[in-house]
Amino acid sequence: MSGLFEGEPRAKEFGLSGLLYVNRPNPVALVAGTVTVADANVTANTQIRLYSSALGGAPGALYISAKSAGVSYTISSTNGADTSTVVAEIVAY
Repeated sequence: MSGLFEGEPRAKEFGLSGLLYVNRPNPVALVAGTVTVADANVTANTQIRLYSSALGGAPGALYISAKSAGVSYTISSTNGADTSTVVAEIVAY
């Protein structure tokens, strides 16, 4: 269901009155196990959920290694040879 949580009025219908922002950006490819994604909506409290959409290289466990509020976040893998394609779901409350 595309756009299910876009906008506060719709979020309130589902009991998510504190939900401010949900974004599912385009997939990004890891290069040597890392990639930095520009996103002006990222805050210190933003939750970022990671999903592998296509495995590549030597896949490892994905995690957020850095967040810069209002600028970007960095996705990293536990394996430096990981070249997987990753989708991040951004949720801010």
